[in-house]
Amino acid sequence: MQTPPPPKFGDDGRIHAINPLTWEVLATVDPTPVEDIPGLIAACADAQREWAKRPIHQRADAMKRVLERVVERSEHLAETVRKEHGKSTVEALASEVTDAATVLATHIKRDAKWLRDVKVPIDPLIYPGKKGRIERRPRGVIALITPWNYPVAIPVRTIVPALIAGNGIVFKPSEHSVLIGREIAALFEGIIPSGLLQLVVGGGEQGAAISGSKDLDAIAFTGSVRTGKRIAAAAAENLVPVSLELGGKDAAIVCADADLDRAVPAIAFGAFHNSGQNCAGIERIYVEAPIHDEFVQRLVAATEALRTADDADVREIGPMCNQLQFDIVRDHLADAEAAGGKVLVGGETTGAGWMITPAVVVDAPLTCKLWREETFGPVVPVAKVEDADAAIAAVNDSPYGLGATVFCGDVQRGRAIADRLDVGMACVNNSHLFMGSIPASPWCGVKDSGYGVTGSHLAMDFLTRPKLMVVDTNKALELWWFPFTANYLTMTRTNLRKLVTGGLAQIGILLKLLGLIPKRWKA
Repeated sequence: MQTPPPPKFGDDGRIHAINPLTWEVLATVDPTPVEDIPGLIAACADAQREWAKRPIHQRADAMKRVLERVVERSEHLAETVRKEHGKSTVEALASEVTDAATVLATHIKRDAKWLRDVKVPIDPLIYPGKKGRIERRPRGVIALITPWNYPVAIPVRTIVPALIAGNGIVFKPSEHSVLIGREIAALFEGIIPSGLLQLVVGGGEQGAAISGSKDLDAIAFTGSVRTGKRIAAAAAENLVPVSLELGGKDAAIVCADADLDRAVPAIAFGAFHNSGQNCAGIERIYVEAPIHDEFVQRLVAATEALRTADDADVREIGPMCNQLQFDIVRDHLADAEAAGGKVLVGGETTGAGWMITPAVVVDAPLTCKLWREETFGPVVPVAKVEDADAAIAAVNDSPYGLGATVFCGDVQRGRAIADRLDVGMACVNNSHLFMGSIPASPWCGVKDSGYGVTGSHLAMDFLTRPKLMVVDTNKALELWWFPFTANYLTMTRTNLRKLVTGGLAQIGILLKLLGLIPKRWKA
């Protein structure tokens, strides 16, 4: 029998990095003193001001060197993830290291275009000699607070575009990812200016100190709804903008004409990848009645085939990352069974760390925790529905709205179903989970899943702020300046009428033809 795991925080406040499969203490790490955090933010701000002066191509060139370092250290990074999180080597390389490298490659290539100035259309007759553009300016110092479930991929997808945009970063990884957090910070050492990326190690105390700081320019948080609300409230006191990417209770709808040869393995992947520890993991399945039984039979078989204890390099299922998540998954299973649900496969603890075998549950009432709350583990319930309308209503009856998947033989019908789902991301005939690996696509949710966006050019709306710049080469006096004139009154009345019927360009032409534009208004 295994020795009980040590606490995450020792009596001295130091953090234990624990292997979730063996409960071995990998290292003991000192948290960042809370009183040091204001100084770290100030140092980051100093470095950021100099960094922002560099042209964007130089900042992108620095990220090229980081990309090279990621590839060089890929095996070491994967090994650190395997030890601290229990993931297999292939999963660590594919979903963590490769995703991080892909993020780097994408932003190196595209950020200069995504941050390009945008011309403001200004009518030359009404506003002669004026040219305007919207420039993207860095926010300044951005605090990044990240979770433990994808400890490399999630931080990098914000750190990289934020740095290319000219920002500095105060980075606090989860207390369950302290070793990986140090490895991420080390990727940038010697490549970007000292102090530009500040690593803060710790738990809720350090997170609260960061989110309550008045010296930040923005906060990006990925994690639970409860913590996200606390961060948003603290930041609001200082009017610091916040990006929140929160939880999910994502669903799959399987229509009667779905290709089960594709739908079953796709849903098994979406439900059990990273042992279900994914905000966009499939945690609910609604299947139209004619194929329900066959689908369940096939999903059970696919689940039974998943490897939990084979070669650590290629096994599909690893342990829960920590004791809290282990207890939540077991509680949701027990609640479903107490309500009449049947566990057809899995749901067993193996005696190896925080391991729970992947489970499929049927007949659990839609009111139990397994349907209503975020499980974040390798458990998925299946419900029989009469038709797609019933499935849509069930999917939307949730406080969450991150992603959803629809499997349908008729692609257009599948698209129509997906359009009716209250989610930020939807996919037809694939598990939507994979879309997080596409850096040029936005990752976003609605409702309690938050209002943050990472990925794509849309993320730049948070990582930068717009600045309007207008240059006026007009030499004449403007008609709307003092003193007000009868011509200005005539133009104003004409403007109001023409806004509905003709547009401002036609107004300018009309006024010019009527001779109502005085000399002081001519360029």
